[in-house]
Parts: sequence; C-alpha cells; structure tokens
Amino acid sequence: MLSVRTRLTAWSIAATAMFLIVFGVVTYALLLRVLQRRMDASLVETALSFEHALRVERATDTRPLEDIIAEETAELPFTDAPLIVFREKGEIVAAPKHSEIVQRLQQIASRGRGFVTLDPGTDDAMRVFTGPITVDGRMFLVVVARRLDDQTEFLEAIRAVLFIGIPIWIAIAGALGYWLVRKTLQPVLEMSEEAAAIGASDLTRRIPVRHAEDELGHLAVTFNALLERVRAVLVQQRRFMADASHELRTPLAIVRGEAEVALSKRERSAGELRESLEVIEQESRLLSSVIDDLFLLARADAGQAVLAPTTFYLDELITEVVRSQRTLAAKKSIGIASSLAPETTIHADERLVRRMLMNLIDNAVKYTPEGGRVEVALCPRDDAFVITIANSGPPIADDVRAHIFERFYRGNPSAGEGAGLGLPIAQSIAELHGGRIDVSNEDGNVFRVVLGSSS
Repeated sequence: MLSVRTRLTAWSIAATAMFLIVFGVVTYALLLRVLQRRMDASLVETALSFEHALRVERATDTRPLEDIIAEETAELPFTDAPLIVFREKGEIVAAPKHSEIVQRLQQIASRGRGFVTLDPGTDDAMRVFTGPITVDGRMFLVVVARRLDDQTEFLEAIRAVLFIGIPIWIAIAGALGYWLVRKTLQPVLEMSEEAAAIGASDLTRRIPVRHAEDELGHLAVTFNALLERVRAVLVQQRRFMADASHELRTPLAIVRGEAEVALSKRERSAGELRESLEVIEQESRLLSSVIDDLFLLARADAGQAVLAPTTFYLDELITEVVRSQRTLAAKKSIGIASSLAPETTIHADERLVRRMLMNLIDNAVKYTPEGGRVEVALCPRDDAFVITIANSGPPIADDVRAHIFERFYRGNPSAGEGAGLGLPIAQSIAELHGGRIDVSNEDGNVFRVVLGSSS
C-alpha cells in the first residue's frame, strides 16, 4: 500500500504533466496557426503589391500588357517567393527563369483559387497562393509561392524546447511536490508520534497545537478534546469501579463473616442460625439490588438498554407508587399527597418508569424529616408530561446538588440505607425516554421530571 506522501506526489506529478502537455500542444497548435496566417497574409500582400505595380506601370507605359507583366515579374525583389502569371485559359504569361516548380505551380493554378502546401513536412515544403488580378480590364491568374524553411526550423526549435522542457519541468515539479507534501505532512507525522506515545496510564499528555487557526491545528485541537473526553470517561469508570467495589465489599464481608461464625461452632441454637441466615438474606438482597442497578446503568451507558414501550395511564402508575410508599412514610409521620391529571396516557416502558418514580419518591421520603410532607403532581404540558415531586426537607446545598446524580454519591449517608444509585438510575431512565430531571429549591426540594408524550 502506497503511503499518503507517495500518492499525493504521484497525483501532483500527474496533474503537472497533464497541464504541461495540454499547454504545450495548445501552444504549438496556436503558434502554427499564427505562422500560417502570417504566411498566407504575406502571399496575398505580394500578389496585391504585384497587381498595384502593374497598374501604376500601365498608366505610363504603352507597351503590350504581357511585356509589362514579364518585366515586373523579373524585377520582383522576392527571391524566395516565385511568382507566375497565367491567362484565364491557363497559358503562362510570365514565370521565373530556370525554375523547377513552374510545372507544379501550373498544375496548382489549374485546380482553382486558394491556398495549398506543397511537400508538407519536408525540406522542400512551400506555401502557394492562387488568386486573380485585374489590369487594364483584363483578368489574369497569379500564383505566389514561398518556401517554409524558416517556419519549419522555428517549429522544430519549438518542438525541441517542448520535448526537452516538459520532462524537465515535470521532474522539477515532482521534486518540489514531494518536498511540499513532506513539509505539509510533517506535522501530521509528529502528531501521530505524539498520539502513539500517549498511553492509558498517562492521558494527561496532549498534542502540541502550533497554529490553531489552520486545518492541522483544528485537527490537533479536536484530537485533544477527544483525549480529554476519553480521560474523563476512564476516570469516571475507574471511580465507578472503585465505588462499586466499595459498596459490594461491605455486604460481602458481612455475609462471609456470618457464614464463618455459623460454621465455626459445631453446636448452635436454631435461633442463632436463624439470626445469621436473616443477616445473610438481608445483605444478599442488598447485593442483588446493587448488582441490578449497576447492570442497568452499564447497559444505559453502552446504549444497549432495551425499552418495551406500551401505552398506559401515567396517573394510575403514580398512584400505585405513592400507595406503596405510604407505609415507609407513616413510620416517620410523613404525609404523601398527590395531585394528578386524570386519564393521562403515555407511551413508554412502564417497568422503567415505575422504577424511576419509586426511586424519586423513596428519596423524597428518606430526606424528609419526621412530620414533614411529600407532594406528587402530574401535569400535561404541550407535547410532554411534567411530574413534580416536592418534599418539605431542608434545601439541598449547592455543592451537594451539583453531585446528586453522580453514582454512589450520598450527600447525607446517615439519612438511610442505599448505595447512592437511586437518583442516577432515575436520571438514566428519564434520558432513555428522551426526558430529563431538574432539581430546585422551592419551599423545600423539588424534583421535576419531564417526559415526552410519545416516549
């Protein structure tokens, strides 16, 4: 496979060669045409000058017209332009002496008027013009010829210049093109070397940006931005793994400890065994919940979350979720009220929407002090549905609110159990349905969920 440098150089040479060849051919053709036009104009001018000279001489000379024509023909100064005069019937009136081409010119005169080239491409090539002249009311046919030696030599010199000059210029253009391509691609090679030197363990390195305003500078800036995004993702993944390991380690340690204690004693009462099994069962549920949450988040991050949308009544689903949370709220003397638009249908994944609502309402109950209140509202708005979950708890601090949707983050760990995945999962579910969750402090804490009507 040829390198980019070689391909660009080859294309440059091919384009230059095509241009020079076309330019040379067109130039040569135009030059040939100009020379031929000048030659033809010279021949016509010779014939007209001869006609004018005859008329002037005839005005003062009473000799026979044929004698005047013969005398003027002999006195012509053009040694390289033989001139022959014929009567209309083809008889020669005047011709150069000892000329070898008289017979050929006579044959040409018999063919008619116009221009013709004799022996083209040879050393004896001549351009011939045949045309009528009128003197003293009588018409004659004049034939003027001129050798093409000078023109042929000039064209040969031009061809030699083109045949030698074009390859030289192609070679020069190729060398210059190779140098320019190498110079142009040098920053790309340097960027490639810099990129190759960046490893997963050192994503803080960046590609130097020499000229941010040109294309290569823009490429370097874009690549650096990509590296920054990759670094952020890796940092998030590493933190995610560390947090997940931390959250899983505690319940696993409890399960293992209870099992070891239960197995270390040969004789234990049924009550002690039951107590150990209850601890193991409780921690196993926590482990299963955390693993399920991690699996859901991982699939959402990878874009592999599969939705099973159906059409259902959103107000009825919210009512069921609120009813299921009343027992937990009653333990803290928290009142839950709802204000829902009736018969509100939505096309979405009912299982995931239920989980999102459970997480949000459960979070509201956990962070509401005893004797507080949680209010849930549903309001259709244009082509979307707005679900508002407000509680009377203390306002969320700005530094906490900026992180509440981060995984494993718990602004107040003492508020209750949990791995800090409820709100991130709710946010992911809302985003899977083309929606979002906003948080504000309006007479307490308000979580506002916006879902599309055709999610």
